[in-house]
Amino acid sequence: MTVIAIAGGLGDVGRTIEVEMVRHPHLTVHILTRKVPTGLPRPVEIDYSAVSAVSETLNNLQVDTVISTLNLHWPGASKSQINLIRGAAASGVVS
Repeated sequence: MTVIAIAGGLGDVGRTIEVEMVRHPHLTVHILTRKVPTGLPRPVEIDYSAVSAVSETLNNLQVDTVISTLNLHWPGASKSQINLIRGAAASGVVS
C-alpha cells in the first residue's frame, strides 16, 4: 500500500488529484491542510510553520510520497513550501 499526502488538497488542483487517486485501491491518500473545515473528516491538519511539525505529521501518517498543490498567493506560502520540503526530507519515511 502506497501512502500519499496532498498538501493543499482542498484547493481545485488538489481535489482533482485526490479524486483520481482514491479510485486506485492500492493507494491511501491523505489531504493536508492548514485548517480542517467543519464537516470534512478526511483532511489532516498540519502546521507548515515548523519543519518538525511537518516531519512529525508525515511520519505519523507513514507517508511515502508528498504532492504539493499549495496555493502560493498568500503570505508565508514560500516558507510553508520550503518547510514542507524540509519536513519531508527529515521525516525518514518520504522517499
